[in-house]
Amino acid sequence: MKNFILYLIFFVSGFCGLCYEILWCREFNLILGHTTYATAMVLASFMAGLAAGSWFFGRVADRVRSAMALYAYLELAIGVYGIFFYRFIEIYKDFYIFAHPYISSPAAEIAFKLFSSFALIIVPTTLMGATFPVMAKIVLANLEKRGSSIGLIYFFNSAGGALGCFICGFFMLYNFGSELSLNIVTGLNILCGVSMLAVKSYCTPEIPADASGPVAAEGISNAAAAEGGRAYNFIFIYFLFSGFISMMLEVCWTRFLILIIGSSTYSFSLMLSVFIFFLAAGSLIAAYFADRIEDPLFAFGACEFSIGAYILLTLPFYEKLPMAFINMNNSMGGSYYIYMSLNLVVCLAVMAVPALLFGASFPLAVRAVEIRAADSASAIGRLYSYNTVGCILGSFLTGIVILPSFGFKNSIETAIVIAFLIFLAASAHARRSEAGGGAAKSGNLRKTAGIMRSVCAVMLVSIFFLPAWDHKILNIGSFYRTRGLNEAAVNDLMAYNRVLYYKESIAATVYVMQDVRNGLKFLKINGKTDGSTTRSDMLTQSVLAVLPMSRVRSAKNILIIGLGTGTTLAAACKFSEAEKITCVEIIPEVIEAAKYFNESYDAYKNDPRVSIVVNDARSFLLTAREKFDVIISEPSNPWISGISSLFTTDFFSMAHEKLNDGGAMLVWIQAYESSPEVFKLALRTYLSVFKEASLWFNSTYDVFALGVKTAPGSKADIDPPDEPYFCFRKIQKSPPIAKMIEDYGIRDALTFSTLRLMSPEQLKVYAGDGILNSDNFQVIEYEAPLLLFSGQRVSLDYRAYADSLGEAVARRSMDSSEISAEKMIANAAFFLGEEFLEPRIPLSLLDMLTERGAADERSWRLMAALQTRTGEFGAAVESITRAIVTAPDNVEYLKMRARLSLTLCENRVAEGAASHLKTAESDYAKISAAAPSDFEAWHGLVAVHRLRRDKKSIIDSAMKAFEAGQAATAEVIAGSGGISVLLKAAEKLIEINEYKAAAELYDFALPRTKSALEKELIGAKLEECRFLFN
Repeated sequence: MKNFILYLIFFVSGFCGLCYEILWCREFNLILGHTTYATAMVLASFMAGLAAGSWFFGRVADRVRSAMALYAYLELAIGVYGIFFYRFIEIYKDFYIFAHPYISSPAAEIAFKLFSSFALIIVPTTLMGATFPVMAKIVLANLEKRGSSIGLIYFFNSAGGALGCFICGFFMLYNFGSELSLNIVTGLNILCGVSMLAVKSYCTPEIPADASGPVAAEGISNAAAAEGGRAYNFIFIYFLFSGFISMMLEVCWTRFLILIIGSSTYSFSLMLSVFIFFLAAGSLIAAYFADRIEDPLFAFGACEFSIGAYILLTLPFYEKLPMAFINMNNSMGGSYYIYMSLNLVVCLAVMAVPALLFGASFPLAVRAVEIRAADSASAIGRLYSYNTVGCILGSFLTGIVILPSFGFKNSIETAIVIAFLIFLAASAHARRSEAGGGAAKSGNLRKTAGIMRSVCAVMLVSIFFLPAWDHKILNIGSFYRTRGLNEAAVNDLMAYNRVLYYKESIAATVYVMQDVRNGLKFLKINGKTDGSTTRSDMLTQSVLAVLPMSRVRSAKNILIIGLGTGTTLAAACKFSEAEKITCVEIIPEVIEAAKYFNESYDAYKNDPRVSIVVNDARSFLLTAREKFDVIISEPSNPWISGISSLFTTDFFSMAHEKLNDGGAMLVWIQAYESSPEVFKLALRTYLSVFKEASLWFNSTYDVFALGVKTAPGSKADIDPPDEPYFCFRKIQKSPPIAKMIEDYGIRDALTFSTLRLMSPEQLKVYAGDGILNSDNFQVIEYEAPLLLFSGQRVSLDYRAYADSLGEAVARRSMDSSEISAEKMIANAAFFLGEEFLEPRIPLSLLDMLTERGAADERSWRLMAALQTRTGEFGAAVESITRAIVTAPDNVEYLKMRARLSLTLCENRVAEGAASHLKTAESDYAKISAAAPSDFEAWHGLVAVHRLRRDKKSIIDSAMKAFEAGQAATAEVIAGSGGISVLLKAAEKLIEINEYKAAAELYDFALPRTKSALEKELIGAKLEECRFLFN
């Protein structure tokens, strides 16, 4: 019971330690950025402090009179630092801004970030590192079970860390924000110190300084003792390399697993929690056996062997995980909790067993060192510090050197090799008999070691024969592309994809592929498509530059956040007035990948105005001394960890401060993989800084918020209704820009105005009032991932806004005679062909043409098509009927009215369904009479007769459709299927128990079917129908 209180205190201490790491790294990232180097340096500084504290205080602990008092003061000191952390971080931020202009090179900047972050957190992290050897000193009162005691304190500390990681990552930050979360953790830390002082006299008595020395087991020979002495120093080296490969593997697993489960903040918290929890579980299991194991050094080596063996045996199955995840999600999906459970299953399959063995190795290494050490606490502190140094080196070198050079698979294989080498070295140094027992035990140990070495040798050789991974499968995006995908569909997709560029690094996995069927290229980052050369994406990426640069009166200095495919940067380069264009990209590999998007790359690669900076956008803006005329922010989806910081009031305020008066900032906000609440939260946050922002879009789910910085006390320089016209007039002055957007169908001010969705007043009403996304409360980072698994999208009521805008723009265009009736009809035709553009504005134009008596049959036909797009089928029938009045024999118009009439009948949404059915029958009959070989007419009549349940007419029309289909082109047959009409008609007849009629169709189809499989199926159906009607 007494020791349990100590364990509980150390459990809470571990909880606080991981929370501190998460919270402090989060704050550093907001200043130094989320770049690979910045994050690695902060983590290295954190762990360096832990190593220094465990080494130094391990020596001190053996010499102090009251280790419990020392421990209490350590916890209190950490808590006091936590109280003042935000004051320190503000001072650090000001110092960083002040010192940055004097940093002359990237290497100097890296060194500055490393040493400055190290200086800020070295004191608390050193104190954290000190808690382990001091607690070890306290619990070592039980001299007979030292390994068990150390294993237990490691378990409780690590278990607390795992819980801290989980609670902080999943609940605390989401519900309390950063500042309150830190206050809670600080309070718990101080409680640990106060509790230790309170139970000082109740718990285990202090250990005298001379009672902590080694306790040699009885029966150890002098020779064995000498051998153990020689092995003593090597144990620290082995444990250093064990820490090295543990972090090496964790880095590789993290980078690999985000391809499968995604890169949300929940994914990272889950992976880290699983790893730390199983470290704790492993130490708990080993703690019960550490003092009874014959040779703990050999057992330690056996753990390393088992780690290598498990990973080697499971490595070939890693590339199967994306498809397994898709299949499980398709069969079990339906809720966020099931989705997260599947994430957990994947993490367990990869990390659980190795982490368990890493955890088990610690109490074994402690026991191996302890029985040889003169000062137990000092030895344990030294061992812990060596392991931490190994972790620092493993994390840093893997991220900076090993992973970028060798990739996931080869890096993991390297870790396997190191694990096997640790085993071979440790087993060679293991004592022949740790606790006596004679030759029998020694012989058994040698025999076991010999077998394991042989197996190890075979496995080392087998590594060279492991098959390569299929990068296409790994980057399929299994975490969000699950619906409708199966193995056959995935294989079909992969068959047409050609890899142009592929790079694995600590920052991201970047992949450029090309669809060989159509030449389209796609940029994928961590398995998610972030840009492409599809028509819709190219328009999106171009508009990102065109909108803000045409909105300002002077666009000389431009800042683009995010390079992507380079299309936005290329579009910005087309503006001749731009004197300087800076693009900030956080992932170096994206800069290389963008070169494969040739057309865009050619536009900016030799442009002297362009500079591409590898940095985090926040860090860049924080230290920028210049101001910009335009800032374009095109981040990836906000559910990705770290991206939410580009949607906070703090970031928008920083950007607003760096804009010149009259400058504009445009932000790309995705309406897919989002909800109305999250979408409005992002807009509301933007509006809190840019008060008079408007909302634009080029497709249903790609939306842009455009705000302008006005001088204090002044109004917007352009009235909202005139904004689209002002932008387009400026575009016309730049022929390259005008030509570029004309290629996407934007030919005049009217078409351009259709990109604007909401005026500033409308946007304020839509966004409403509510909470904002801030650095302290990054709500979006925790809300957005909850929607990823569901594929939810924001369904904006575009008509409510587009109708009023369309009418205003149309009337202005007509009144000023800027657009002729011919041009309006041409615009409507363009909108009809572009499914991603909103049809309400051209509908307003066509309505005005009708009002003025200028509408002709083309107008009515286009109006019917656009009304069909908006789901107004009844109105569409009326419109196409007016076109038919003018051209009664036009086959296209007749088919359109027949199709619409059938749709109204089948959906049962219209009154007078019988009348619509009669219209469809009349139109199809008229077409078939004029053109007996028209496949669609006979196919349509089959549908009409099916609705009437006229079996004879179904048979006659189906046979006519088949005959027409036989004469049709292959494309028509493939699209509609001559034989399929017969089979579908037969199935409908079976549904109404008309088996004899169905048999007639099957009998007609059987000799005309070429496929042996289809013949067999049709024959079976024919026999079944004959049996049923006989």
